[in-house]
Amino acid sequence: MLGEIKMKKLALAAVLAASVAPLSIAHANCPKFDGGYVGANIGWGMTHIDPKDKTEFVEGTRGAVGGFHAGCDKVFGGNWLVGAEAGVDFSGQEYVNESYYIQGKLGYVIDNVSFGPIIGWKNTHFRNKNDNGFINEKSKHKNGFVFGWQLSAFLTSHLVGAMEISNTHYKDQKRGDRKEKLNQRVFRLKLSYKI
Repeated sequence: MLGEIKMKKLALAAVLAASVAPLSIAHANCPKFDGGYVGANIGWGMTHIDPKDKTEFVEGTRGAVGGFHAGCDKVFGGNWLVGAEAGVDFSGQEYVNESYYIQGKLGYVIDNVSFGPIIGWKNTHFRNKNDNGFINEKSKHKNGFVFGWQLSAFLTSHLVGAMEISNTHYKDQKRGDRKEKLNQRVFRLKLSYKI
């Protein structure tokens, strides 16, 4: 009788171990956001100037953007993620050449997906149109403050896809006696390889 109870307990323990083992293995094989990555991106950008008094729309340009990026992420506290990224964008927008950026991100991770805000700095090289053109100052390079949102998901164990929308606010520029705001919005689709 006692031996039969022990055998039942042993059989139950074996069944439990067999059912839990695949879960442990599956969890161990889940992709992790920790570590570095490199990648490329494509998207669409819109750059426009608005008077500070918002009396009229001055001028705008839009077009395709694409570039390369590299960064590193760290997961902490179970589900929180912090990361840093640097990259270069090349633009098909009229009057806009390339942009260099660095940005940080804070995300919340659920399974293989992370979502959260981004914040950073961008330096963009603009092309002058003419004396009354899009950029009306001597400097063609402008620094801007970047903020936006990013949604990332593992596509395979090493490939990560992401959607990102960002806004860049550049230093105000002058046109005659009037100050104008220079802003840029970019939507990107990103593909990264997790190292």
